[in-house]
Amino acid sequence: MAIPRSFLVSTLLAVSLCPALACDTGGDGGDSTTGMVEDPCANDDRGDDYAVGLSRVGEQGNVRLTFVDAMPAPPRKGDNRWVLTAELEGTGVAVQDATFTVTPFMPDHGHGTPVPVEVSRAQDAAGTWIFDPVNLMMAGLWEITFDVEVASDTETTVTDSVVFRFCVDP
Repeated sequence: MAIPRSFLVSTLLAVSLCPALACDTGGDGGDSTTGMVEDPCANDDRGDDYAVGLSRVGEQGNVRLTFVDAMPAPPRKGDNRWVLTAELEGTGVAVQDATFTVTPFMPDHGHGTPVPVEVSRAQDAAGTWIFDPVNLMMAGLWEITFDVEVASDTETTVTDSVVFRFCVDP
């Protein structure tokens, strides 16, 4: 059975235009009635508004993390590079020696990302840490949890969990 030429031409045209028009190709959260990809952040106010200086205190009230830089800014789908300062809350003492475990997680989808976040201490600024890559592999709300264990001069170890939330556009 031969496929009509008009069908082939219209299919080829649709496939070639879809990348430019953000058409729904099925299964990616798009609206199959209009063919356009929905913006999961359009009506979602659960995320933080990114800005240099955005700061959060941990759940235990021990550690404060503050954004110094982000590339890209605001955070976007794909790999991100974040630079944050860490300080002991209440004292303002820069955190120089710590272990971070960073967990990006999509609460609406119930999954994280397979790409581990690498952590390094910036050599030129006290208490400044680089997180790269922070992989936000798809559009939607991401909760990024920074579990921090701060080494101290005493036998006491300070721990905390700091959470930032960003809604990432498609």
